[in-house]
Amino acid sequence: MIFCVISLLIGLPPFLDVQSGTIYGVWNTFAGGISTLATENSTGAGTYYTGQSPDNLFDGSLNTKYTSRGNSTSGTNTYAGLNTGFYLTIIQCQPVLIGFRFGNAYNFSEREPLTLTIEGTNCANLTTCVNWTLIYNGSTGLDTVTSSLAYGQYQSISNSNSYKTYRFLITDKRDLSAYVSYSEVQLFGYSNQSSTSQNGTSNSTSLFAIQSGSVQALWNTFAGGISTIATARDLSAYVSYSEVQLFGYSNQSSTSQNGTSNSTSLFAIQSGSVQALWNTFAGGISTIATANTSGVGTYVPNQSADLLFDNKTSTKYTSRGNSSSGNNSIAGLNTGFYLTIAQCQPTLVKFRFATAATGSSADRDPTAITVEGTNCYILVNCTNWTLIYTGPTGLESFVNRSTYGPFQTISSPQIFTSYRFLVTVKRSISDYVAYSEVELYGY
Repeated sequence: MIFCVISLLIGLPPFLDVQSGTIYGVWNTFAGGISTLATENSTGAGTYYTGQSPDNLFDGSLNTKYTSRGNSTSGTNTYAGLNTGFYLTIIQCQPVLIGFRFGNAYNFSEREPLTLTIEGTNCANLTTCVNWTLIYNGSTGLDTVTSSLAYGQYQSISNSNSYKTYRFLITDKRDLSAYVSYSEVQLFGYSNQSSTSQNGTSNSTSLFAIQSGSVQALWNTFAGGISTIATARDLSAYVSYSEVQLFGYSNQSSTSQNGTSNSTSLFAIQSGSVQALWNTFAGGISTIATANTSGVGTYVPNQSADLLFDNKTSTKYTSRGNSSSGNNSIAGLNTGFYLTIAQCQPTLVKFRFATAATGSSADRDPTAITVEGTNCYILVNCTNWTLIYTGPTGLESFVNRSTYGPFQTISSPQIFTSYRFLVTVKRSISDYVAYSEVELYGY
């Protein structure tokens, strides 16, 4: 699970997604120093207001907020809420933060933060980490007081380094107040996956953990030959060494001998990455579909591809494809979507589709698809799609509405950051292709 924000932001970079359970409020914390964790309480220094935790900054709602006291115990003053903030971990692989936006605290504008520092780190233990690198010191983008809930100006960060974790610390606020409050923080950037290895090497490695019970002493053993097991004995002559450290990265396509994984989980989809398509074929360039009440190359307004990942079988994605009106054999074919997985080196293993809700004819159900994967950074003009599945959706025998079909398995899964699903067959003559949910599982 991740905290993510879904919105259409013209001209802004892609979102970075925050890993669930990694957001911690801090106080009495300064750039370059150790983090001091804040706690939730109705009063007292070092606390944030009850029900207004830093998790609220990533819930997608401007109506909730994070409210922190800092070194202040009561009353309005110049220092309440300063040197507070939060740290968090990004779920994408090798994330590079290049910009952000803050949401304001409308009706409490005096509490709004005006300046901050942002640092990055790859420390494993964040509570004791002192290896924070300053990447930003400046405005929050909330310089102007507004008369409604709103986002501030987008703030660009001059940064090309990858950090798994980031820390935001408030250094100034608008006016005398009892707290510092703000409603949202949006993070923008990209996943720097160039070092995950098209040539089999990696520029970013970590210390390997050794599987318990797998270390075995050997003797009389030569490269390419059979291993000879050594036994314990007290000898006066020997070769001795104290430690061996192994560094590398995990190429997750090799986590099983048959190319699949016995341990899969539901993938989280990167915010803003789901894009509706039409007139698109396996191996070719994607053609973007648009929302409209009629016409070829459109999907029905408020029935976009994003709804396939809202965990609701009561909503649906409804696409016309090359058909402008009426029931026919071509409506909705060669439509679909692409998306990016919010996980490092994701491997899609299986998926399942759900039929649309009552009111959408079973004739519209997609019954066969192609699935492709890619590591292209820009998907709209990508031609490097690898076909990994062609076959049924699992809905071919299911006519009940709002119902999941059985899982369909990818026989030879591979690591791809993005996937494309294209509908090739539907159940019968219809005016659209419609379905309510798609669940993607992998590791």
